[in-house]
Amino acid sequence: MTHKDHIEILQEHTESLQNALKWLKRSLEICKQYSIDNLSPEGMDAYKGLTSRFAPCMRYSF
Repeated sequence: MTHKDHIEILQEHTESLQNALKWLKRSLEICKQYSIDNLSPEGMDAYKGLTSRFAPCMRYSF
């Protein structure tokens, strides 16, 4: 791989991370509506969405 290839890969990962972060922030805002002490089915779904969106953010962080 050339230096240019590495830069292109980094740019792609940066764009993917920015996109994933938008969805993560959206999920976090939705979760703020629910009490973690007494989750309704909708609240559980919201937290499931949050945790599933957290993984892609971590993948591009390392």
